[in-house]
Amino acid sequence: MDAIQVNQNVKHKFFDKNKINNHSLILYIGRDEISYAIINDIDCMVVFLKSLRIKEAGNFFAYKLSVKDFFEQEELLKARFKSVSIGINAGPYTLIPTRYFEETHIEKYYSLNYPYDGSAVLRHDHIGAAKTVNIYSIDSFLLETINATFSEYTIKHATSYLLEDILSENVFNRRKVMYLNVQKHNTDVIGLDKTNLVFTNTYYYQTSDDFLYYALNTAKQMNFDPYTDECVLLGEVTEDYQQYEVCHRYISDVKFGDRPAYYGYCDELSVLPTNYHYNLFCIH
Repeated sequence: MDAIQVNQNVKHKFFDKNKINNHSLILYIGRDEISYAIINDIDCMVVFLKSLRIKEAGNFFAYKLSVKDFFEQEELLKARFKSVSIGINAGPYTLIPTRYFEETHIEKYYSLNYPYDGSAVLRHDHIGAAKTVNIYSIDSFLLETINATFSEYTIKHATSYLLEDILSENVFNRRKVMYLNVQKHNTDVIGLDKTNLVFTNTYYYQTSDDFLYYALNTAKQMNFDPYTDECVLLGEVTEDYQQYEVCHRYISDVKFGDRPAYYGYCDELSVLPTNYHYNLFCIH
């Protein structure tokens, strides 16, 4: 797997790969990374985490081959888990209000924003708290790769999990909040006005200036006040990162998010900032 490199590998001191029958798997497949965690269902605790960086591929076909290699060579994925939940963000998505959605018209909705030639599988997730439906495509090759590894699993777009979790965390919110879920070359941007979802998109960026442009452009679109409103950073970012520095330069209230509360986390994971791998830990 030359195109994929291990980024983090953390496990509970008593973790035994041969004794995970009562464990569940959560798996994130992104454009920059693949990560997965194993959860002991007895106490709902994350006891294993592995994150792998996908080297920037010259084309989508090379990316798909890298993902296939990962699935074929990652031995732990061959275990018999109690449940498997997957969040994937490897293709376009679009949101529409629930009141306008009819499943028979899913191709029409998708084609309003992206060309569709029938080579991918179209799916949708209902996001009840936002009263929206997330319509997205999964490449057929990637779906076949997943099916070859798992006989049963639940899959959603990773943004659907992210939105569900962020909205549940903001049921009492009384101001505007902009979330930036940071990965190496991609960032999910989510804007809330009190409890209402007003903006969602995923952007590819190369430099910190690109990152800042998307953050400030989103702030402008949602009438975000950089002096009184809040910016929350999730994912792979700390105060030493340029992404934090450029945000803090223009926004007064910048803070880091915390891991979702519905899981417990083994002590060994304390070596990582609590905002890391939010796109994985929000899968449930």
